[in-house]
Amino acid sequence: AAGLGLGLAIALGRELADSAFRSPAQVERLLNVPCLGVLPKLSRTRAHFRRLRRGGGPGVRMLPNDLGVFQYAVKEPLSRFSETLRAVKLAADFTPSDRGVRVIGVVSSVPGEGKSTITMNIAQLFAAAGKSVLVIDADLRSPTLTRDVAPDSEAGLLEHLTSGASIAETIYADEAKPLRFLPASGKTRVPHTSDLIGSQRMAELIEAARQTYDYVILDLPPLAPVIDAKAVAPVVDGFVYVIEWGKTSVATVSEALHNAPIVHQKLIGSILNKADMNALRLYTKIDGKSDYYAYEKFGNYISSGA
Repeated sequence: AAGLGLGLAIALGRELADSAFRSPAQVERLLNVPCLGVLPKLSRTRAHFRRLRRGGGPGVRMLPNDLGVFQYAVKEPLSRFSETLRAVKLAADFTPSDRGVRVIGVVSSVPGEGKSTITMNIAQLFAAAGKSVLVIDADLRSPTLTRDVAPDSEAGLLEHLTSGASIAETIYADEAKPLRFLPASGKTRVPHTSDLIGSQRMAELIEAARQTYDYVILDLPPLAPVIDAKAVAPVVDGFVYVIEWGKTSVATVSEALHNAPIVHQKLIGSILNKADMNALRLYTKIDGKSDYYAYEKFGNYISSGA
């Protein structure tokens, strides 16, 4: 009896001490923000690069054929991972807005929550459905997408905002889909990135992209350490908030959103990322082992992948 009591006390203590997000219902209750789904933690696979292809004109900048983890959603189109990200498009299409939600910013509270991976996978799904998409690496402090999918870029968003570099000469294309990528680039650190990202030139770039593409998706810096996402928020139609499952605390997310009210007001939904799908069953039935997943014909709709 004493051992049982001690075990229950320890379990209760651990539960009370756990301040991280564990379920969609918890996100919606504490943040008053729709949770679009839970994504599993993916194995990190890097892109396979190739040199710029050159022809009769200037070099044609092409994205790698294999983008590794940044292309998972189209490699596994019937996975729960892909279905969750399709909910982003649904949320964007049904969110009331005068101009529609076509410029989407992807943010997180702190670095390392997986927003860059989610950004590119959302874009891949949109483009695979025939929509023209421009992905902009707007994280000028720590440009993960640029380092991983366009490491040979010599100019990008930063050079456009500081010296007027041509977008046409810095953009990368996907030869199989209507997908374009504008790297952040920049070989030196810039301390005033919020001034650049919130500038009139940036607003003009977004407006021009809106006229050219069906969707513009921005990979933005995390909210807690820098104010760049707040600076560009006026020209963004809606935001997707990425929260790392079981790690990012409720207090961290709440404070980040409290300090960025314009981002909070424009949230179209949140995503719990990097979930341990086995442990998830302790908090919710969205774990791949619920009754409807066990139904024999469920596999016709969703693959057994992540």
